[in-house]
Amino acid sequence: MISGLAAMKREDLVMDATEALGKMMRYSLSLDTDLVQVSEELGYIRDYLFLLKLRHEDHLMVEVRQDSAADQLLIAKFILQPLVENAVKYSLEKGGIAEVAITSSVCGERLHLQIQDNGSGMTPELIASILADTELRDSVGILNHKGDSIGLRNVLSRCRLYYGEQFEAVLDSKLNTGTTITLKLPLIER
Repeated sequence: MISGLAAMKREDLVMDATEALGKMMRYSLSLDTDLVQVSEELGYIRDYLFLLKLRHEDHLMVEVRQDSAADQLLIAKFILQPLVENAVKYSLEKGGIAEVAITSSVCGERLHLQIQDNGSGMTPELIASILADTELRDSVGILNHKGDSIGLRNVLSRCRLYYGEQFEAVLDSKLNTGTTITLKLPLIER
């Protein structure tokens, strides 16, 4: 994509895309902790979405609603990116304009991270299978699903392993309408 922008002599976008990619690489290579602030994870997601928006242009509409009360809370690193990637992928596959909303909020004694899309949706059977795997904490079973929601299963299993019984996932989906995934996490402060 960056070379394509350079060929079109879009130096401004080449610089912006390179900067976003550089920030993403620095974030990924920072291995000093498994926990990051919600604001850092959302910063990474914004850079990722900037690159996706360059690629998909007007076919991708994204809204990020960030609760300042959640910004300093700590979460496991890289739990949002696979969910956002899936939201964009399945919304674009459906055709038309992909609409994705990402929300962070504090609700009572819980941090809620939510990804909503207008994609192809999931069947109740698939949702039940995903949630059952997460409850079983079966990482081998997750990897054996051969492309059947591995990213989502991986995120939910990582959250279950990290947060234990304090973690809850809510999957609300309707075929050909979209999916909303809500991660409910304990409030962890630095």
